[in-house]
Amino acid sequence: MKDDTPEMLLQRFQIYRHYKGGDYTLLGLAKLESDLTDMAIYKKFGTDEVFVLPLSEFKEKFKPI
Repeated sequence: MKDDTPEMLLQRFQIYRHYKGGDYTLLGLAKLESDLTDMAIYKKFGTDEVFVLPLSEFKEKFKPI
């Protein structure tokens, strides 16, 4: 069965909301050196806390606001 949901277009420095709440700024994309997995680099809005998550998980858990 084909998935017809539109692909989320990611933009650096855009603010995204986690499905459980909380706003985060997407800083950029990277590749994990060990297996070249696409990763999202983001930080909690208003703080200096920086996180890394596989891009596929980021797209599942965050929506642009």
